[in-house]
Amino acid sequence: MGDDEDGPSRALVSLLLPLCSDAWVQCDHCELWRRVPKLVSERLGDDEQWFCKLNNDDRYDNCDRPQEIDNDEIDILLKAQNDAEEQGVAMVPGLKEKTGWNSRKTNKIDVADAKSAGAAAGPNDNVWHRIHRNIFTHREPKSVTEDDVLICNCVPCAESGGLGCGDECINRDVLVECDPNFCPCGSSCQNQKFQSKEYAKLDIKRTGKKGHGLFTKQPLKKGQFIIEYVGEVLHEVRNFRPE
Repeated sequence: MGDDEDGPSRALVSLLLPLCSDAWVQCDHCELWRRVPKLVSERLGDDEQWFCKLNNDDRYDNCDRPQEIDNDEIDILLKAQNDAEEQGVAMVPGLKEKTGWNSRKTNKIDVADAKSAGAAAGPNDNVWHRIHRNIFTHREPKSVTEDDVLICNCVPCAESGGLGCGDECINRDVLVECDPNFCPCGSSCQNQKFQSKEYAKLDIKRTGKKGHGLFTKQPLKKGQFIIEYVGEVLHEVRNFRPE
């Protein structure tokens, strides 16, 4: 961490003593975190993009510039700021606002600037792509044969409206869904939510400086199935280095 493996970097120390009140925003192109005046961060709309080129600090106004401090040290600084706010300790702004830059942000980013920034972003832009199944890059997905199928001994229950495979289903105990071709409860089986994609109603929105977020569009109950988590299936010995 920082300049000394056994302690904080000099950059972090300078932000802690005295404790600065600046905030951090993430560039939607390079995804590095940049320090900005707190008011600037508060003025950013939830759906508003932000790029390094908009930074008023010319030391970090380019995506090629390194991050001022690493993510772990940013967390340390944010915790110190939160503790200071709770205790009523005064903080000092480390960066000064400039009228031109902030007035531009208050009126949102110009359309031309947003388009040019987006065009320059390229393949590393902060975007998301929805996928509907796991992606296997090192092997083929495992196929289940008839001999592999676990068949429960459930029967539809009149007390539950004729539904079967509830909490007592033995397949649930081993975290396995029932196979619709072999389950004794047939179409009344309630242990096939992944296969039938019985997802909750969800929405994906930008959350300002935090990137994208997953939001529910309906009230959720305790223990309710929300959605299947899918992604790239990594090999056990492969180092996790996302490209």
